[in-house]
Amino acid sequence: MKDKLDIGCGRAKDPQFTGIDIHDWPGVGVVWDLEKFPWQIENNTFSYNRTIHVVEHINDQAGFFREIHRLAADNAAVHLETPHFSSRDSWADPTHVRHMSLFFTDQMTGGGYLVDATGEFELVSRRVNFGSLFGSMRARFVSKFMGYDK
Repeated sequence: MKDKLDIGCGRAKDPQFTGIDIHDWPGVGVVWDLEKFPWQIENNTFSYNRTIHVVEHINDQAGFFREIHRLAADNAAVHLETPHFSSRDSWADPTHVRHMSLFFTDQMTGGGYLVDATGEFELVSRRVNFGSLFGSMRARFVSKFMGYDK
């Protein structure tokens, strides 16, 4: 098993990662429903965990993040990407069960109320990506002004 985990890797799994996905697509190393806990992977296995456009599909957020925390080795990095609730992409997919803000991880950090359920994460950085430069200059300015890029 590789040292990096791609959670909900889909069809385009990077070969440098072990992939876990509900579908048995080529390259997926662990075929598993991400809402059935525990995932069939050993504790403290991965130094890097990423989940790209997956968390918005998960009903049991606490269970999902508890599994990510369980699989993470000491000082592991976790990379998350999800559409912001203000994006049309957040609402365009009928399989999205959650619409996330930039601050959705706050309750899993710094003694937030979900730490006991998920394990504690440390926020290193976060940002909003508004797409093309010219189509989003006002949104970028507001984001910087409000301190949303950390």
